Amino acid sequence: MTSRRRFLMQAAAFGGVALAVRPGVSPARAAAQSGSAVDYAAMYRERRNWGRWGANDQVGAVNLITAEKRRAAAALVQTGRTVSLSRTFEPPQHFMTKSSLGPGGGYVMDYLGFIYHGVTITHIDALCHIWDDDGMWQGRDPDVEVTTQGAHFGDITHWKEGIITKGVLIDVPRHRGEPHVSIEKPVTGEELEAIAQAENVTVEPGDALLVHSGWGAVALLDNALLEPIAEACAEENRWSFLFQALPLNVAGGTGSPVNPIAMF
Repeated sequence: MTSRRRFLMQAAAFGGVALAVRPGVSPARAAAQSGSAVDYAAMYRERRNWGRWGANDQVGAVNLITAEKRRAAAALVQTGRTVSLSRTFEPPQHFMTKSSLGPGGGYVMDYLGFIYHGVTITHIDALCHIWDDDGMWQGRDPDVEVTTQGAHFGDITHWKEGIITKGVLIDVPRHRGEPHVSIEKPVTGEELEAIAQAENVTVEPGDALLVHSGWGAVALLDNALLEPIAEACAEENRWSFLFQALPLNVAGGTGSPVNPIAMF
């Protein structure tokens, strides 16, 4: 099993966008325990959030983003500068239809055909998107909860109010003075904590944690473009900001294309 697949399974089981932090779990400790010498399955079951907010909860760790959390995040806005974390959306099918509105007038409409899961479209994964031998979110049976008509539990509509919270960028290449992270020199939990300390930021429950590796983002918020926000943080000399990701309200959807915005 690849490390990326393990991460996605762990994040889905924890319940929420991987940007939301589970309180009481040290990043350094989690990283130290994720090596091959550890029984990963046991750690995974110990840390997941199934039942934490009730057996029927379909929001997951986004529950940590309270109204007070959003108010505090809004107070971070000082200059009003905004930065998009989205890659340019170039769907594989894009057809245009032109129609007339009479002499000299008209209008045009788009048809878009695409699968947003993958490595080209910035998107967010719903809790129903992935599962393991124990089932999907809350231990539900994917054969029951997911059909050709859509997902019936943990779909993207449960985040229709948006994910609006404090964002924290951990800029690994800038801290190292290198262009990007390499396989030969992976990122550890201890290093993430050291970078946060150097940036004078504190990662708290409900924060949106963005880790810039120089290669983009790997999280339940997939394929985000982090270079612009890394540049903006360096220019502003601050690494916390108001973070917003507003998924489409797709009935039964396993995720949604999204244009995440950071505001300083």
